[in-house]
Amino acid sequence: MITASLPQLVYVVRLWPTGPAEQPAWHASVQAPGTGERHIFADLETFFAFVEEQTHTAQEQSADDADFMLSATG
Repeated sequence: MITASLPQLVYVVRLWPTGPAEQPAWHASVQAPGTGERHIFADLETFFAFVEEQTHTAQEQSADDADFMLSATG
């Protein structure tokens, strides 16, 4: 029986504040260690949207790979 493993995404995440200490604006960057690809985000909402998109895309790719493996062996 073939089972698909869940995808894993690895990023180095950096978060930093700017602005007044009472109400800082938070920023983020992510870098993929394997490729060096880097993304910088002006706010956390955009960063969270990126993470959600990446996990959704990885999950779809994993499902497509599992379907391919099943059709190739069946």
